[in-house]
Amino acid sequence: PSPSARWGTGCHPTTRLCLEWLSDAIQGGEHVLDFGCGSGVLAAGALALGASKATAVDVDAEALVVAAANLELNGVEQRAELLHVREVVPGGLVP
Repeated sequence: PSPSARWGTGCHPTTRLCLEWLSDAIQGGEHVLDFGCGSGVLAAGALALGASKATAVDVDAEALVVAAANLELNGVEQRAELLHVREVVPGGLVP
């Protein structure tokens, strides 16, 4: 399967439910954490809905490559930060 299919296309019911929740919750200006971001669908959605920044984290380096491509395709890559889970420490995010 293609990488986007491996990590999610946004069609799974739980992803769609999360996107619906984000559409109600995002007021504008939030910093969103997408932990276990996979294809980055939720981070891209949050940014498209008005979040000012999204931090997308995954344990799989290939997923981060796919997420970066999807964020770029949606024109929101400038407001996104991608981190491998090894870069995340309790109490804060390491740039």
